[in-house]
Amino acid sequence: MVTNARIVEVEDVLDFFKSAEDNDVSSLLWFKSNADVSRMMLAWRKLPIRLIGGSKGIPSVPSERWRWLWTNYTLSIIEWCDLAGITDYRYGARLAARILKLRLVFPDNSIAKWADQYITMTALYETTKGTQKQSTTPAKSNKGTPPELDDDEEIDDETDDEDDDE
Repeated sequence: MVTNARIVEVEDVLDFFKSAEDNDVSSLLWFKSNADVSRMMLAWRKLPIRLIGGSKGIPSVPSERWRWLWTNYTLSIIEWCDLAGITDYRYGARLAARILKLRLVFPDNSIAKWADQYITMTALYETTKGTQKQSTTPAKSNKGTPPELDDDEEIDDETDDEDDDE
């Protein structure tokens, strides 16, 4: 059984990592170049993850603290792959290991903020890509546009030309 003290320790370490997220460009490029990574990330939110306890004593070194955090949880890589639609489990396990190493996901089923934003923007783009027609003519400004006239109205072309006749 997991004690309340252990839950507090784990939550504190989790908060530490979530507040120190790294917007690593190389992670983004890898993420962007591989659709399977996006699928794994989306599946992460649905993956059952259990807090089990793990080793005692929080390490002071961040990389060791990250490993320690994960010793407190259990999850199934096979189930994660299944949720993502990846049938090659070895390949899926390699993706999972890299996702975890890059700290793109957290044990509370959340995703790094920048990665979550990228997934959201990509999904929005993909869903609206074919639905919006782009105009080939530039947008018109209403500034300086005369009001529309009814069919029976006449346009008064008379102007004050008195000064021009002099």
